[in-house]
Amino acid sequence: MGLTLTLAYGVSLWLVLNHAVAGEIQASVPPLLVHWLWESLLALPVVAVAVWLGLAVAGRLLRGRDGTRTPALHTAVTAGAVALAATAAFAIGGLVHNALYPVEHAHETAVLSHTAQDALLALAAALALSVLLVAMVRRRSTLGAAVPSSYVAPALGATIEGAGVGGALLLEAGTTRRRILQYGAAGAVAVSATGALRAYAAPFDESALSDKVDPCFDKSPRGRPFTRELVIPPVLEPVARTAEADVYEIAEMASASEIIAGIRTPSWGYNGISPGPTIMARKGRRVEVTFTNRLPADGDPDGLIIKTPADPKTNPFIEPGTVVHLHGINADPISDGYATDVRLPGDSLRHRYPNNDDQRPATLWYHDHSLHITAHHLFRGLAGLYILSDEVEDALELPKGYGRYDIPLVIDDVMIDPDTGVLYYDNCSHFGAFGDVMVVNGYQQPRLQVANRKYRFRILNASDARQYVLALDDGSTFHTIGSDHGLLDAPVATDNQHLVVAERVEIVIDFARYPVGSRVVLVNKLVDPDDPVHQIMAFDVTREEPDDTPLPATLRPTGDPAPPRAKRRFELARNGGMWTINGLRFDQNRVDAFPQLNSTEEWELATTGGGWGHPMHIHLGRFKIIDIQGRARRPDETGWKDTVWVGPNQTVRVVHEFKNYTGRFQFHCHNSSHEDHTMMTQFEVIAGPPEDGPAPPRSPEPDGAPQQVPPPPESTTTPPPDEFAKFKRGARKRRRKARRRRSTSKARRSRGARRRDRR
Repeated sequence: MGLTLTLAYGVSLWLVLNHAVAGEIQASVPPLLVHWLWESLLALPVVAVAVWLGLAVAGRLLRGRDGTRTPALHTAVTAGAVALAATAAFAIGGLVHNALYPVEHAHETAVLSHTAQDALLALAAALALSVLLVAMVRRRSTLGAAVPSSYVAPALGATIEGAGVGGALLLEAGTTRRRILQYGAAGAVAVSATGALRAYAAPFDESALSDKVDPCFDKSPRGRPFTRELVIPPVLEPVARTAEADVYEIAEMASASEIIAGIRTPSWGYNGISPGPTIMARKGRRVEVTFTNRLPADGDPDGLIIKTPADPKTNPFIEPGTVVHLHGINADPISDGYATDVRLPGDSLRHRYPNNDDQRPATLWYHDHSLHITAHHLFRGLAGLYILSDEVEDALELPKGYGRYDIPLVIDDVMIDPDTGVLYYDNCSHFGAFGDVMVVNGYQQPRLQVANRKYRFRILNASDARQYVLALDDGSTFHTIGSDHGLLDAPVATDNQHLVVAERVEIVIDFARYPVGSRVVLVNKLVDPDDPVHQIMAFDVTREEPDDTPLPATLRPTGDPAPPRAKRRFELARNGGMWTINGLRFDQNRVDAFPQLNSTEEWELATTGGGWGHPMHIHLGRFKIIDIQGRARRPDETGWKDTVWVGPNQTVRVVHEFKNYTGRFQFHCHNSSHEDHTMMTQFEVIAGPPEDGPAPPRSPEPDGAPQQVPPPPESTTTPPPDEFAKFKRGARKRRRKARRRRSTSKARRSRGARRRDRR
């Protein structure tokens, strides 16, 4: 019995710890302990049968051999037979477990692959424990001969007599049996200690920042890289100008593009292009943009192949409905772009971006933010840049001229069906869509002809899930000068720059070191050199243009946020096949934080599992990172941010500003598949301290253990119409309120003007 208990509990503990390190279960202590005990209890009966079979096989193999003369042989055969049998039991148990409790895997072959990996892990632990116990029992007993026949169960006697050690292990009585249990416990502790060292003592590897890099689909057609010129997104011209604002119009339209030369791929875009037109804004001058949905009413189902469509019951969405979010803006909730303020084809909505004193000049971007379908809309191409500048930045000696020496680079990776040329969306069972075609500004791996001088590059990671460690293929240095929210205090020389989904970074590359005729390639160091998405684009030095102006030693003071008035913790995890924050899925009727207007709060973001990470984005402005546990701080992370990478087993603390606007805003993972599969929540900015009136109801704060995830509703084949009606009612109600506020404000201004005229 001692061997059975030791193998069941010891090997189960080893497997559970390995799964915790891989992020497949949560690493917090109570769930981990319960998980181990439960799995061990389930494994106990099948392991008992396996031990019996292993001893039977060992008895047959060793029949007629004297254990006192060949102790090593008896030990090896008995331990090996029992370990192999126990490993087979755990493998079979794993397959049964997956059948009873469905587990999502990245590929069809992942179940068998995962089972094989677990079997190898189980074999190593089982063999070590079996050899240890067999050797110890041999020292304490007189092998098989020391076991009286009265202790041998009659039904098993014939099988285990020849394997005297097996009989001793299974049936030895008295003090020796207690010793076996002690040895079993010691073995379990040893396995536990080994797993703990692996889980908590492994050094963090700066070269492995990504939680996944392999493409989900690797059959896309690809052209020869660096054969097409980089296309610069056009600057959007205003349709009107007032004393205070520039007025624009943008339509969301279906079109087609040649991501790969010679292959027409259906796409969606702002004004029919992807990336959409760039809005050039100035600080202190308002921008007003009317977005009109002109997409096909049926959602253009033939324009995108979806390998694993979402269940519209658990993830209700409106295929052609759109919402525009200006990522990084400080604006009211309507203009910010709330995920359920859906516009159907034919609907328009005007967004007002104030570009106020609290908005730092920076590279922002606008994109679709529709609930539960953001990933599909972004993948189709609904993204564009919004560049805010001012006279302070104009005065700095930085490369200037949009599209000439100041170059935008919108980077993403896609998948394309080889038979039809249609975009193929495979997100590895909601892990994230990792493509096999590298795209910059809408084209596969373009080239840019440059002069031998300095260039400023504004880089946006618009991928669904992929992250990058950007570097030049010759290993030379460049300077990081800006983050999500504009310039840093000073340039930072580096030879690589990590960039996760939705982040922006600004770098300066000086091509003066290269002679005319040289080619330098921008690469992603997170993937192997022979991977099709390793090379991003090429810079060809084709002409001489003297540039003797040095890079400024100082750029723009970033300052620090005010001391936080509150602290909150948010745990990021996977529960019940969905991505969650504090164990909860997104619910537009639940608010998880109530920060006060014009205050700051410290938010602790923690990924408790070891198998994945999350680029977390907080709406309504910006934050400063004050601490990172689990990895080193990057150069750009000293500046103001709105998105931060919280990698596997990492914790990041930020101080966020909640300025100028009350109302509900969202906070979510920007891996679009994670966001769509419920890793999103919301906060509501309230005016005045709580003593001015009754405090709003607060969601419970986490107490260290993930909260219970509510079970999903029963699945249906069609989305419930009441969900669509709820979306539309909510959107219309918010728009009506916004119009009333604006008309009231306009009437007040008119009355004031009339009074001034009378005076």
